[in-house]
Amino acid sequence: METSYALSFTSLSNIMRAISYLECKEKFDNGRKSYVFSGLCTVTGVHHAVTVPDHELFAFRQTDRISEFKSLSRDDREFLISGTSPLGWDILFGPDDNDK
Repeated sequence: METSYALSFTSLSNIMRAISYLECKEKFDNGRKSYVFSGLCTVTGVHHAVTVPDHELFAFRQTDRISEFKSLSRDDREFLISGTSPLGWDILFGPDDNDK
């Protein structure tokens, strides 16, 4: 079952992050709830999506720290911060030496 709706995520520090304006869909998989944040990369214009476990989203909403998304890769966290996908990041700054 999937429900689509717009959520307003107002940062505690009033910092505008991509997570504030990305589309959010609630997802249930094997009894576990998660949220899929998706939108167009700000650099490439290509659709990108990140799935966040519900308990990590709750922790983020309580603390406003992106580091609460412990299960996400740094690329996925960056998308939630800036709206820049991994491909967009590589276009802007070149591939990371650690990606080789």
